[in-house]
Amino acid sequence: MTASVLVTKKPRETAGAATARAFDFQVHVSVAYILERHAQPGPYFALFDHLDDFVMVEGGDFTPEISFYQVKSLLDGAWTTTRLAHRPKTGDLPRSIIGKAYYNLEQFGALVRRAAIVSNQPLHATFATGVDVTPDDGEVVLSTLCAKDTSALLKGLNADFSTTLNPAHKDVLCFALSPLNLHSYRSAVLGQVTSFITGLAPDAAAVAEPVYDALIMEATRCTGDKSKATDLATLKARKGIDRAGLDALIDEVKHRGRSPIEWWPSVKSELDADGAGAIKQQRLYNQCLAYWAARRRGEAEACRLSDEIRLTVENNPDAVSDQLLASASAIILSKSLQPPTGQPYDLQAALVVELMELLT
Repeated sequence: MTASVLVTKKPRETAGAATARAFDFQVHVSVAYILERHAQPGPYFALFDHLDDFVMVEGGDFTPEISFYQVKSLLDGAWTTTRLAHRPKTGDLPRSIIGKAYYNLEQFGALVRRAAIVSNQPLHATFATGVDVTPDDGEVVLSTLCAKDTSALLKGLNADFSTTLNPAHKDVLCFALSPLNLHSYRSAVLGQVTSFITGLAPDAAAVAEPVYDALIMEATRCTGDKSKATDLATLKARKGIDRAGLDALIDEVKHRGRSPIEWWPSVKSELDADGAGAIKQQRLYNQCLAYWAARRRGEAEACRLSDEIRLTVENNPDAVSDQLLASASAIILSKSLQPPTGQPYDLQAALVVELMELLT
């Protein structure tokens, strides 16, 4: 089977929309897994809220190895095998958490590399060796647990499935303790993004937060897309991120998301050479910040200006010289752009931001 089977297999019924907190935590856990995988060689693509909360496909479309992750968050307490096997009295089968993890094993068989239940709280259980599971164990293969805990899990599985359980699946069912907690998971993933970005380019730390924002927004978009795909390419586009997509997202943010804090000294040197006073310089700097922030938030007027400026520069390359302020003035005098109205920035500030990003 190829990765196209991800389109044709029927997903298990879900219990409905998660709470905002659980949804946000799920997105961040998924992004953390993607960053870890991206640091390793080889092809992959990830799917959000398709067949499971998060799916990682490695090895390419024709030789896929699929890992399913069911993300569960708890405010306090710990998991037990009895809790994982608990079945509500009503609802579609499978009803237990362990049953929902096993469901994808029945659907995808030998393609499954891992079927994991991931949580911010640990698992209280005992290994077959008699040693208790601890948070340091990280990912625990459930078939390595003692007879008592194994029996509790089998009770839930046997109630959820009428067919005989496949013993070949026992070594891929696992419980994983996420390093993220409900109090600081956002800052933890931001820190992970920062380490990831600086690993690519040490001088790129300033764009770590924009990359984090863009990545979380893209993962949220994928998670929230409920439209049905009829082929693998469409499924990837609507619900997924792959290596090339993440690289492109990072390049886009690095290109468009540079902060004025980074490049303002270059503009200031031109202003100093032109004899601009401190008040004029501070006013322009404030307006550049206002425009940059408005564009980053996706405000319509700023996005309109950004698109028009970039198109103007593309169509009139001779208007741009090594002198930033002179280039901005030349474009303003051409009257080819409609100035913003009622905004905390003017056309010159927008041109300074866009030209600095285009020229560096």
